[in-house]
Amino acid sequence: MSDRLTQLQECINEQAGHFCNAVGVLQGSAAPCGFDTNKEMQDEPYCDLYASLIARTAKDIELFIDSIPVEENMADLNKEELANVNEKRKELCADLEEAVDDGEELVSRLRDKLDQIARVQINSRPSK
Repeated sequence: MSDRLTQLQECINEQAGHFCNAVGVLQGSAAPCGFDTNKEMQDEPYCDLYASLIARTAKDIELFIDSIPVEENMADLNKEELANVNEKRKELCADLEEAVDDGEELVSRLRDKLDQIARVQINSRPSK
């Protein structure tokens, strides 16, 4: 989802750039006009360009927003994902407990063998 949000942010930044460029170009190149601007706007070469850029970017923004998962579905997905992770955790805990039990048994057997070795060494020493 973060990838979608990043794409949406980039698209919004692009739209802001289009607005800034459109205002800057139109301000720098437009002749003073009166209140009846419909005919004068048709003569501007940049109006169609920026209008199409802004409209296309607005449509892209709308598509990105529509592609973001609905929060309700995310909650259900998160619950399912958490349930799956919890089951996996339980399995891993059982495996770990079994490994600890096996380790404790091996340590106990090792201690017994070390005790036997120590007794044999003590008993095999020559007495003085």
